[in-house]
Amino acid sequence: MRKIIGWILSVLLAVVFLLSAGAKLTSQAMEVSTFASFGYPLWFMTLIGVLEVIAALAILVPRTVIWGAALMMCIMVGAIVSEAVHGTIARVAVPVVVLVLAILAGSLRRPVAAQTAARR
Repeated sequence: MRKIIGWILSVLLAVVFLLSAGAKLTSQAMEVSTFASFGYPLWFMTLIGVLEVIAALAILVPRTVIWGAALMMCIMVGAIVSEAVHGTIARVAVPVVVLVLAILAGSLRRPVAAQTAARR
């Protein structure tokens, strides 16, 4: 059951991150205005979009699931900090939920060798 839940979370996160990346990489108005309101340059929006694609793909590959989840966590911590610093606390809930889901997906799908080593 643990493995199934981990895969469901991983696929869900991959879809969310790919959709988010698509909005950033195609310079959707909402993303451009959000990054501009935070004072970030447009190249940073593109960088985050590329990192989101990498994270989405990495979390789907068993050998790289931990790296994908870790990259997602870093992106979400950055989003939380950006929202908090710029006074948009009401929008912090979504990145917090995604952060928790990334932590869960990474821990539920971590490689068997890591689970065995952790038990020792």
